[in-house]
Amino acid sequence: MSESSNDIKRAYDKIAAIYDQRSWARFWQRNEKPTVLALIRQWAPRVTRLLDVGCGTGMYMEDCVAMCCEYHGLDISPGMIEVARTKRARLASALGRRARLCVGSVAEIPFPDLTFDVVICSKVISHYENHAALLGELVRVVRKDGLLLLSDIHARHGKEYGVFRKDGEEIVARVKNYLRDPMDDSRALSSMGCMIGAIREISLANCSWQPARIGVLGNLWERPDCPILYVIAAVKGKHGEEAQSTYSDMPS
Repeated sequence: MSESSNDIKRAYDKIAAIYDQRSWARFWQRNEKPTVLALIRQWAPRVTRLLDVGCGTGMYMEDCVAMCCEYHGLDISPGMIEVARTKRARLASALGRRARLCVGSVAEIPFPDLTFDVVICSKVISHYENHAALLGELVRVVRKDGLLLLSDIHARHGKEYGVFRKDGEEIVARVKNYLRDPMDDSRALSSMGCMIGAIREISLANCSWQPARIGVLGNLWERPDCPILYVIAAVKGKHGEEAQSTYSDMPS
């Protein structure tokens, strides 16, 4: 495991127990999650096997199990996986045996080629400098005509470090962000044989839920139209022109 991967694992292990309580986590859940689920329904109406890379504490687990026969959650942090397992036990009657969780890295996804109908990768690759190699690894495990959903912090957000605080004050851990414009990732995915079906950019002006003026958003409160996060839907094995960047129609 690289030093960068070790840093990421340690940071998320430290924050795992309180991760879901953070305003930044709730911001993503209320604004990214509805967009990702809507794109799955649009581009992959029938899903047998779904992989959630960077599943964290299991934000997508319950919703995705309802959509597929077999959900696999993968995260580099044993602490985050342990929280997700606790959620799975609590939701056992709804999830049955269809939710599987394991520790692993996006850099070396522990599954064979062409395994999944849908792969979600949320807030992961911005932690790594070599985006192209990671995108290639994600594409590798998607079946032909399968769907890859990539979401992350937008380059225009300018958030150089992810800072994890406890009780809003003490800094527990920090990780470096290597931010990219979604059009860069869409071009890379197109070069790997994917059709870009949709690009969604979410800002304070069009998001469905805004937290209190949390510091992590910095001066974006003065730039409400500036994108904070993006979601790309890419279909493997379908070639076509790249989608134009559009703002997301967020559900209320």
